[in-house]
Amino acid sequence: MAVIDAPFTSFTPDLPRLNNPGLVKAHNCSAGLGPAPGTVTLFPLKSAALYSNTSMVSRPLGSAIGMDRDGNAKVYGACATKLYKLAPSTRVWTDISRAGGYATTATQRWRFVEFGSLQIATNFNDEPQQINMNVDLQFANLTTLVKGRYINTFKGFVLLGYTQDSLDGIVNYRIRWSGLELPGDWTFSPAT
Repeated sequence: MAVIDAPFTSFTPDLPRLNNPGLVKAHNCSAGLGPAPGTVTLFPLKSAALYSNTSMVSRPLGSAIGMDRDGNAKVYGACATKLYKLAPSTRVWTDISRAGGYATTATQRWRFVEFGSLQIATNFNDEPQQINMNVDLQFANLTTLVKGRYINTFKGFVLLGYTQDSLDGIVNYRIRWSGLELPGDWTFSPAT
């Protein structure tokens, strides 16, 4: 891998795009400390083969990292039809999908969020998936009542955005949320 020593202007993605004199995007690189104090250098990303000895059955469409109660790192990855975990000792992707797999379309990707000991994933086409990182055996449905393209957490809730449910189908501006501190409770109820 060759390093190209080329001068870049300041990295300023936080400034408005119009007339921005700095660099707003830097692809396939990571930032590190530069040779002079207070400077930053962009380094090329390492080959994915350095991180895993195996590959997924199709192009990766999302990944997440987390930690179990003992402080062990957990790495999860997703492709169109499967969810995986990476074994750190062997660097092998292991299929831990629910029975039947998944049907992620070409225009979708997997998005992940951590809630307590759960790693929760959504791809909009399938039910949101969960895995307890302390047990780490197989993903399972979080709920069958609602699907979402986007996922996040806020205080004690899991939020799904751009939703699809049996009440009103697909609504791109809708947000649904779980019960307070109950990530598996998606009953349509004002009480939760």
